[in-house]
Amino acid sequence: MEPKIGALWKALPLEDRKVYEERYAKELKAYGTAMEAYKQTDAAYREHRQD
Repeated sequence: MEPKIGALWKALPLEDRKVYEERYAKELKAYGTAMEAYKQTDAAYREHRQD
């Protein structure tokens, strides 16, 4: 079984995580925004399908 991404991320040393976050802050923000939009759309779809 493949390890989960969250577990791999937490396994990285804190310093490496900070460097990555600083380097890719713009992309991480865009990804977070996209995930929030997806969650809202998915929730609306699921609510619609229950009717």
